[in-house]
Parts: sequence; C-alpha cells; structure tokens
Amino acid sequence: MGNESLKHVLDRLEEVLDRVKRKYNLRVSLSRFISVLSEYPCPARCLQELTPNGEADTIDYFYIERHRYLVTAFVNRLICELWRRQLNAEITCESKERTGRGDVDVRPGSNPAMKIRVEIKGGSSIGIEQIFRYIADASVLVLCLPSRGEAIAINRSQLSSQAYYYLETVAQKAEILLNGGADIKVPGPWCSDCRVNCEFFRKNKDNSKNWKRGGSPELLEEFLKSSKNWEKSINKAVKLVTDLIDKAEKMSSKTKPQITEFQEKPNGGDE
Repeated sequence: MGNESLKHVLDRLEEVLDRVKRKYNLRVSLSRFISVLSEYPCPARCLQELTPNGEADTIDYFYIERHRYLVTAFVNRLICELWRRQLNAEITCESKERTGRGDVDVRPGSNPAMKIRVEIKGGSSIGIEQIFRYIADASVLVLCLPSRGEAIAINRSQLSSQAYYYLETVAQKAEILLNGGADIKVPGPWCSDCRVNCEFFRKNKDNSKNWKRGGSPELLEEFLKSSKNWEKSINKAVKLVTDLIDKAEKMSSKTKPQITEFQEKPNGGDE
C-alpha cells in the first residue's frame, strides 16, 4: 500500500469528520476522531466520547513530569550529537499534525520532505493505534522505550498496508455515525466509565492512580527500576535518528551534479 493510498484515506477521514462535526455540533481534532472510533467499537460510546462533558480525567503528574523530562533529555542529547557529527536538521517538539501531536519531529536539512517522528513512551505500553496514525504521516517512526532500554525505527513502507487497513476501517465506521447508526450499542470492556444510559451501563471509576503527596513505595520502586534504562534507550534513539540524517545527506550528495574543473581553451589551443 503506497503513500498516496494513505494520503487518500486521511483526506477522506478529514472530509467525513467535517460532516460529523456539522451534524452533531462537535469540536474535535482528526487525531482524536480517529483514536476514539478505533478504541470504542460501540458507536453510541464513540459519539459520547466526542461530545464534551466538562469532566476532567484523573491526572497522573508523575507520568507527565517523567515524560517531559525524557523528551527534553532526548532533544538535548540529539542536538549535541548533531553538532558533533556536523549534521544539519530541523527539530520541532509538540508539532500539531493532522494525525496527532508528536513528541519530536526531525527533518534532515538535505531532505526537508522526509519527516522522522520520535515518540517517547515512558510507560510500559506502546499504543498500537497511535503507531498506525503516526506512520501514515511520517517517513520513519522512531519509538524510544525508556522503561525497556530500547529504541526501534519503523519505516512507513513496513506498516503502510496495516496502517491503511486501520484507517480505512475507521473511515467506514465514521460513516455509521453519519447514517443513523449513532444509537447502536455494543457491550464490552469499553462499557467501563461509559456515560451512555443503556441496559449495559455500569460505572467503575478507578482513582487508584491518584498519587499521594510524598509518593509511595510502589511509585519509588517504579521510578528507580525504569530510570536505570533511560540513558540506554535515549542513546539508541539518538543514534537511529542521526544515522537516518547522515544517510539522507549522503544520498543527497550523490544526486547533486558534479562540477568539473575542465575549461575549454580559447581557439581550442594548448598551453
């Protein structure tokens, strides 16, 4: 599945989203729209999730601060390595794109059309649907997994067919909301915390993630255990990105026309 097919399905999703927003008077981004329709098989739940309710989710401040630190540490290290290797690249953080706001976007100076998106996952989960969203709009996705001490690079061509299948399914499901299917209810694990008042309704809020002031033994153990791998994963991610930029520069130099030192002598004579 080529890049044009992915672009086409994203364009189609944007068009459907505009119609959904007009029909239900919603204000929602394309990335949120895709994420919700993918996460909740129940159309009724999808519409509820896309409708603002004024309720705020429980905030895990430790997760937020850990993520902020890891992104900053990665960017600092990347800048140092780019300088050391004399590589030219544009770096932006929290850049708002139609498939979502990524952690770090890097574009080689020799090839600005190439976008390397770096996603830093401080926790243990990866987020498969997020990977499909990002790979549809990036040349390469670099996943930095600090808790595991790992980093991997995924080329768009490696996941293009899976990303297309994922986005095409979401697009077809979006049509259900437009064509009278917003009342369809599908029970399942996603019923937890649902606001749709139906026969499957149940409320099961879990506030166990509210960290108490001063922390807890579990929080300390998690912090100490995961922090041991941070340096290793960041260094791996930085190397993946700088190697990609270096490769882009070398490919660019090969395609540039070679300038020769030959100059034709006047009247074709020799010195």
